[in-house]
Amino acid sequence: MLTFREGWRSFKEGLDWRFIREYWLAVWNHAWEIFWGAGLIGVAFTIYTLYYSPPWALLGWAVALGFLVAGYAAWRSDHVRLIPKFSVTTLCPPNETDTNNESMTNLFIQIIPECLTDAPVRGCRARLLQVSKRFEESENWRVTGMDSPLFLDWDYYGSCEFTLESGIRQRLNVCRWSNQFRMVIPCVTPLPSKFRNIFNDFETFKFDIRFTATDCEPVDVSVLVSLRNREWNDPQISLIQGM
Repeated sequence: MLTFREGWRSFKEGLDWRFIREYWLAVWNHAWEIFWGAGLIGVAFTIYTLYYSPPWALLGWAVALGFLVAGYAAWRSDHVRLIPKFSVTTLCPPNETDTNNESMTNLFIQIIPECLTDAPVRGCRARLLQVSKRFEESENWRVTGMDSPLFLDWDYYGSCEFTLESGIRQRLNVCRWSNQFRMVIPCVTPLPSKFRNIFNDFETFKFDIRFTATDCEPVDVSVLVSLRNREWNDPQISLIQGM
């Protein structure tokens, strides 16, 4: 535990008069907005003083309260900006990728989680919770044997934890197939061998996905994929919020 002298020295070393000046300017601006802003508190107070003379104690408390609220507003704007938060609203166009085999081209279905604040989102990972399928849109979804949570792979990076940063669009692979092998293959680690008995190219599949990250609320999305009566590089895909 620091002594009083050590604590005082640490306090003085942490003072930066430039930041203190910027803080008080921000507080003053917020106080001015509160008093003369949309609520017109200042106008109402001015009219009140034309007919009544408020005691000095009341004026003091009003000024103190105004600066307290303004200080909170100045602090909150920066605090909210630095709270990590992300969303998943982007479904990428089907991504054709060359392979070592010149006659084979893979096609990936990908989504992008995006950082919404200035603070980086650390430890972000996505799990495929389950896969459902149906043949006709009028049918109910049937949960398949792919119902054990498995980590999905980041584009080029595998299934590691990833740090999302504002303005950087990192793709997440959901599934893939090729021009020679149209069976849908989930991009998970590990890949269970039973996928061969579950996936095909004539049913619609729903991938239920949960994103998690450090100090963030989980985000759930579903990706629908269908190759029925379509070319290998023209699938029907959609992104649904929630599951």
